Amino acid sequence: QIAKILVDELFLGNDPMTIFEEEDLVVDKGMTHVSAKDVDMVLAVAPQPVTFWLELGSFEGGSAILASEQILLHGLNTSVVAVDT
Repeated sequence: QIAKILVDELFLGNDPMTIFEEEDLVVDKGMTHVSAKDVDMVLAVAPQPVTFWLELGSFEGGSAILASEQILLHGLNTSVVAVDT
């Protein structure tokens, strides 16, 4: 799994997100110009199965979270990686 490889390589196997409880993570989902319909369209036309979703320039991650939610709704087993500088 890509997420495990990244955690192993970047954080020596210690996932920094495990220190947070889900209710502690607050994300402004309004910080995106992508809609659920946009994600659904990409998922529909992309070669199947969609196993990897890469977002570049993620800022606060609103689009990546929206994509993750839509991917889950479609029942896909897809790794989502968001990168920003």
